[in-house]
Amino acid sequence: MKTIVKTALIFFLALAATGFCQPAPNDFAYGIALETPGESAIYRFETPDEVYHWIVDPALGDVRIFNGGEQVVPHTLLKSPSEVKSLKPVYTESALPLFPVLAKADAGESSVNIRIETDGKGALVNINGGAQPGEDSYVSYYILDVSAFMTDDGDQQKRLDRLTLEWSRTENGFVSKVDVYASSDLSNWRRIAHDAALADMTFGEHKLVRNEIPLPEPMDKYLKLTWPKGKDGAVLDKVTARFRKDRKKVTKTEPKARTMDLQAVRGEEPQEYLFQCPGRFPVQSVEVALPQKNTLVKASLFCRDAEDAPWAKMFSGLIYDLNVDGTRIASETITFEPRGALYWKLAVNQGEGGMGPGLPAFKIGYLPNTICFVAQGEPPFTLAFGSFKYKKGDALVDPLLSGLSMDNMPNLIKPANAGRQFELGGQAALTPPNPPLPWKRIILWAVLCLGAAIVAFMAWKLSRQMHDKQ
Repeated sequence: MKTIVKTALIFFLALAATGFCQPAPNDFAYGIALETPGESAIYRFETPDEVYHWIVDPALGDVRIFNGGEQVVPHTLLKSPSEVKSLKPVYTESALPLFPVLAKADAGESSVNIRIETDGKGALVNINGGAQPGEDSYVSYYILDVSAFMTDDGDQQKRLDRLTLEWSRTENGFVSKVDVYASSDLSNWRRIAHDAALADMTFGEHKLVRNEIPLPEPMDKYLKLTWPKGKDGAVLDKVTARFRKDRKKVTKTEPKARTMDLQAVRGEEPQEYLFQCPGRFPVQSVEVALPQKNTLVKASLFCRDAEDAPWAKMFSGLIYDLNVDGTRIASETITFEPRGALYWKLAVNQGEGGMGPGLPAFKIGYLPNTICFVAQGEPPFTLAFGSFKYKKGDALVDPLLSGLSMDNMPNLIKPANAGRQFELGGQAALTPPNPPLPWKRIILWAVLCLGAAIVAFMAWKLSRQMHDKQ
């Protein structure tokens, strides 16, 4: 009896093992050789575009790294600083002291002579000179005082990254370009923003407002904002500064964003435009180039992973490219969380005038994933990708790797070099396999049947023994 039970258990365990075998290189469509210069336990590399062309799982679940002995080695996707909660920057906003500088209408800006007074800490107290308020003067520019927000210890991780402007409305709307200059002594100025477009316009039922100026430069005590619309009576009421401070100094090893131009085709519905990515790229931005100038429409952007999947809305708002009084105002790039979708759609809202003849052009932006792996075993190492069989992300992930981020990476990991793509299992690995056998259910029923058979055998044997005694 014991021999029968042991034999049955061995059979079922062997049967289960066939359903959970380790992956082999030929289980994947293609591979890329990884060169590991120097000596290191851990290496990293940016995901080549070829990988996104052939993967089945947008989360890179069908990616493995094999050593020279065709054994799978642990790997993981490194997180960028923007994905690590402890590294996300802290933003604060404050209104800046605002000092208008006037010029005479008949003399121009060259006639402006001012005298600036500051206190012991460098804060602006008063600005004298220039033209006097009246009908023959206008605001030539504004001086903004940032000195009160400068840290005494020269904190290099805090900077002014954006200005938000509020101005008095004018009857005919507002469109202008301004420059921003920075100075630490109010004498020597350097330009940090050029031809920043501002707008406050109404087009039919749509209201278009552009009142933010990004500032990528480090902080200075003082800013000077040119104000061309001062000649038309426009007055700046308030300027709010947004300050950014990184919680921890972040290294400059984050991958650079990549872009790709894609062409659109018309969809089945009117004013519907479709475009398709050539792979499951982690798209995080879409730039729309309208086919005609001076166009403004309200539209929505959708995406989906498969042709029969429902559409997911990624954006809804105004898309425009306008030229007003010689100033070009264009909609900003649409940004969102990364999506590895293949199919995309831009739909103009019903009732809009449309884009006119021609098709819009699209430019997608994406940040390639950084893959980190343990150099376990002998080289050469091979990056294998593209598999319907292994697409659930059950790769080996070492606890050490899962805790790494782009911030501490340079001190621990050396870069690996990705070579050319070559074929492994080919297109056969990308063909959906037949539905797998439900091994767990089979094993469960087999164990139940075996148990029932054992109970029946024991009952029969007991009955026979009782019959012999009688």
